[in-house]
Amino acid sequence: MNPQLAPPGAGLPFWQRIFLRYFFLPSYFRKTTWELAQAFFEKEGEKLMRMARSLKNNQINQRVLVKPMIGIEDSSRYWSVAMVMEHLIIVGTQMADGVVEMTHGRDPKKKADVAAVKPVENLPADTIIPQYQRFLTSFLQKTTKEIGDKASDKKFLHPWFGHLNARRWMAIAAIHQQIHRKQAEAVAKQLV
Repeated sequence: MNPQLAPPGAGLPFWQRIFLRYFFLPSYFRKTTWELAQAFFEKEGEKLMRMARSLKNNQINQRVLVKPMIGIEDSSRYWSVAMVMEHLIIVGTQMADGVVEMTHGRDPKKKADVAAVKPVENLPADTIIPQYQRFLTSFLQKTTKEIGDKASDKKFLHPWFGHLNARRWMAIAAIHQQIHRKQAEAVAKQLV
């Protein structure tokens, strides 16, 4: 039986949005360079890969309801590790594409829509782990080799945090990896 959760796109609780947008993120953005964001993104991705590889094949697809976590919408709390990884691939690919566009002074092609980036399938380990590994490599290559001006003033609307430039989107991509890596670990702790 699926738990009763808020619908996709309902957003974060009000207090979380306020705390993140006006207190945590301004400090995080000041300290996080492009290169630090890339290194943080890669480190979090590698941690998730190690954890996913340690699971039994059937465990990676077992959905678990985790307690509310900062940065995770209510509708996303009943996922499997594979679903977390698929979400990170969907969002991270869009973020990398958007960052490249902004550094070339162009608007990203896709609107940032929280409800549209939920996982579609619960892929098996032998599919999702290699896909996630390819995604990590692709994200880092794209945000290194295909970028234009890292200091571009071009901004794009984040649904919760307002208009952000490319460097701030890179920082968001990294912290997004960490938030969902912690979610995957919370799922894994409950697996049997």
